Amino acid sequence: MKKPRQQLGSHAPLPLKEGFYFVLIILFLLEIAGAQTTRNATVDPSEARALNSIFQRWEISGTNQRWNISGELCSGVAIDDTTIDVINPGIKCGCSFNNNTVCRITALNLGQNYLTGPLPASIGNLTRMQYLSFGINALSGELPRELGMLKDLKSLSFSTNNFSGSLPSELGNLTKLTQMRFQGNSFQGPIPPSFSNLTSLNDLRISDLSNGSFTLDFLRNMKSLGTLVLRNNNISGSIPSNIGDYQNLTLLDLSFNNLTGRIPDSLFNLSSLTHLFLGNNTLNGTLPAVKGPTLQNINLVANRFTIDNSNGRIALSATEFSLQSRITYLWAVSNVGLPSDSSNPKYKSSSSSQFTNTLDSELFQTARISAGSLRYYGLGLENGNYTVRLQFAEIEILGTRTWKSLGKRVFDVYIQGKRELKDFNILRETGGTSLRAVAKEFLVKVSENYLEIHLFWAGKGTCCVPAQGTFGPLISAISATPDFVPTVRNRPPSTKKNRTGLIVGIVVAVGAVTFLSIFVAYYLAQRRRKKKSYEDEDFGLAKLYDDKKTHISTRVAGTIGYLAPEYAMRGHLTEKADVFSFGVVALEIVSGRPNSDSSLEDDRVYLLEWVWSICVLNLRAY
Repeated sequence: MKKPRQQLGSHAPLPLKEGFYFVLIILFLLEIAGAQTTRNATVDPSEARALNSIFQRWEISGTNQRWNISGELCSGVAIDDTTIDVINPGIKCGCSFNNNTVCRITALNLGQNYLTGPLPASIGNLTRMQYLSFGINALSGELPRELGMLKDLKSLSFSTNNFSGSLPSELGNLTKLTQMRFQGNSFQGPIPPSFSNLTSLNDLRISDLSNGSFTLDFLRNMKSLGTLVLRNNNISGSIPSNIGDYQNLTLLDLSFNNLTGRIPDSLFNLSSLTHLFLGNNTLNGTLPAVKGPTLQNINLVANRFTIDNSNGRIALSATEFSLQSRITYLWAVSNVGLPSDSSNPKYKSSSSSQFTNTLDSELFQTARISAGSLRYYGLGLENGNYTVRLQFAEIEILGTRTWKSLGKRVFDVYIQGKRELKDFNILRETGGTSLRAVAKEFLVKVSENYLEIHLFWAGKGTCCVPAQGTFGPLISAISATPDFVPTVRNRPPSTKKNRTGLIVGIVVAVGAVTFLSIFVAYYLAQRRRKKKSYEDEDFGLAKLYDDKKTHISTRVAGTIGYLAPEYAMRGHLTEKADVFSFGVVALEIVSGRPNSDSSLEDDRVYLLEWVWSICVLNLRAY
């Protein structure tokens, strides 16, 4: 018997395959309807006028852009899933307002566009803005107070510009902010108290505030902070005692301020902290005894810390000191500092370019750089007046009219403890043209047989343009020329009188071993075990050749074992030092071995120490 046909209105279920296709069709129709609704939505007229006026100010074309494909601002990538950071210049829109009939501008990216002049107050009309970036431009003037009307803002960046004036207190109204980047400008302090309302921040960067002092009290409730950079802002007071509550902190930079007091132990034990920069403050007390396993990069230089030992309290040195064995001329070099946000710091820079305003381009194709403090010491100089010539050439920040030329390398130069150059900017000296040599000469008096040249980064300028870590001192060459006829030299004696002294020196060299073994050999043996990282230098012209890592290190360039005791102890250089040195050379000739040989047993590493031990044994035998 045939089964009756199913009635047309029956509710028998659809087969699985047909049901799946049915759902896809419904979703497709909904997508089309949504897209059609979005296309029918138009941008708010007041926001369109505000945005167009901003674009007209800087002659930015709003047509033929990926986000303006139909004459409607909110079209193309402005309403799809493309992220704002890859659209430049670009906008993003939200079109769900007024029953999906109105679009509002929610993001504006104009970073790295070489924009100049002030920021227009009409920016305050974009009240639905969540992301706003004008970073890495040449904008100037004061920030408009109308920014405080953008209460939906989550990310705000004005870093690396020329803004000045005070920070508007109205910025404290932006309570949804999670990211604020204002570093690399010329704002005036202090930070307004209203900033304490910004408790949602996880990234706060403000630097180079002039005038006005303030404390860190405004951070009291910002427990979500992951990155905090408040460098060179005249901050006073102490580090908050509750800093241990900031468990999300990964980078903390409070360097170049006026902070006092002790470092809380809890700061060194934050579970996420990897970079800590507290250098160039007046912090004191002892350092925490234990640090967390994640804390790998620490800079605490130029403070007033002490450490305990069995003899009481001693000052904690910021650098290590040891001797370098392969250089004849006596130079010492100290390079201190570590770039923040840089996993691969470098300490030299090079370029194959030619320099049109000098006959010696090769001299400027390599340069030593530092992320903080770079010192050169010339040792063993005869007292008197010298002409010191410092030579620079900017080879990293190129003077092209693009955002990559907006980096600002600013540092100070001290000679013999006196600041000779303040806020020195190599590009400014050349009128904005890179790859040009700049020379500065100074008349310097040497009174204690040494010359100190100190290039110091005071936390000013940019940090990351055109690349991460592009800041701090840079120098290509140094020369020191005496303004008199020297009476001492680094050559063997030639006159009959000096040759006689040489013979005497050979005879008495063994007798002088007592002094050297006590004052020099032991010292050198201990210091030699430390890592060596210095390059060849010439006293007449300090020039970088082979480079190795020199972070937080100080090296004296001088040949081990050839220093006379009186020079090693007091720095007093006379012709007797030559006599002693040539006596050491005579011992090398007689023994047939170098003055120092680390491949030998410990008691034979140093020739003079070994000879002295033999003498002692022979004397005891008699």
